[in-house]
Amino acid sequence: MAGINDSLPFSSSGYSQLRTREGVRYHYYNDLGPRAGNCTWGIGTLAHFGICTEEELKRPVSSTDVNNALANACEKT
Repeated sequence: MAGINDSLPFSSSGYSQLRTREGVRYHYYNDLGPRAGNCTWGIGTLAHFGICTEEELKRPVSSTDVNNALANACEKT
């Protein structure tokens, strides 16, 4: 889905600020609490709609996974 900011660049400074402001989680989590929201990981990367499974909640996420997901999201601009 195209977004209003898709044509805007994302600087390395913006990348760093996003990591700092949003924080990084090296595991899967439900974005609205233990049994609410959507399954998410890293810096708010949507895994899927709906809550995480018990298996997902135990799955670790590496710093490489987080960096790649953010870089791929930023490349879309």
